Amino acid sequence: QPGREAFRVYRLPATPPKTPFELRASTTCTGEVKNLATQALAELSRHFASGAATPSFTITEHIAKSGAWYELDPGDPTIVPALITCGHVATTTGDELGKLGYDGKLVPELNYAPALGIYLVPPARRNAAP
Repeated sequence: QPGREAFRVYRLPATPPKTPFELRASTTCTGEVKNLATQALAELSRHFASGAATPSFTITEHIAKSGAWYELDPGDPTIVPALITCGHVATTTGDELGKLGYDGKLVPELNYAPALGIYLVPPARRNAAP
């Protein structure tokens, strides 16, 4: 519907996702958006399975209390909304990640940890002054 969001973000999973790079069926995941997401998810899957090159991303490994997490910096900024539309992307806060022993870079970067899947950290909302 006009004026409504065309994508969905999720909460962080309670258990590690079995298929973090799987394409999600959606009525909005069509055409070029689907093609872009399919390519990006396959590239990430190959990279994390075998260390294959990632021409669409610059991937930076970080180590936190609970293990490795990865900053996924897309070369093309349209990859982020494509993955949100067609992938399983969680949204979280720095505080929530800290409690779990992880961290993450703010949007437009995506993040990935094997225990959490793909996630994003939006900037903190600030209340307007009265």
